[in-house]
Amino acid sequence: MRVLSRFASEVHTVDVEPRVLEIEKELPHIKAWQCASSEAMRRFSHEDLRFDFCLPDGDLSRVAARDDLGAAIGICDVIVVHDTGNPECRSGYVEALAEKDVYANLDWVDGRIQVDGPWGGFGIVLSGYSRDHPYRITSVKVSNFDLIAAACRCKHPTRLGG
Repeated sequence: MRVLSRFASEVHTVDVEPRVLEIEKELPHIKAWQCASSEAMRRFSHEDLRFDFCLPDGDLSRVAARDDLGAAIGICDVIVVHDTGNPECRSGYVEALAEKDVYANLDWVDGRIQVDGPWGGFGIVLSGYSRDHPYRITSVKVSNFDLIAAACRCKHPTRLGG
């Protein structure tokens, strides 16, 4: 958030931890919200706030990933989601995108196999583009998600190297 805030005149950051409020003292163009991301998304929508860019980083459960991305699509132009290599997060993102007419690439940056399973990876969602729009950020890239997920179901996923 500190790095991204260098490129924006106004930033909203959300966290359930009270320490999030301290950032406003350090960087006055940052507005801190101490609450769950679901509450923040409701408040953003209620206050009719729109954003050029959003990186939701809340609870990584399927339901939270689905709800955060679904809400962000309504108020953000460019959304970067993370941990798209994790099956639970990814399933939430897929659910959020199922009925939305937006461009999405959940394999913008591939995830990796970690000691505790598949994690990492970034996806990008462009709310101003239709899913059928011919524009493609990575048109020839093939998803590695199924291969990584299958490898993690084997007996010794840490023996795969990397």
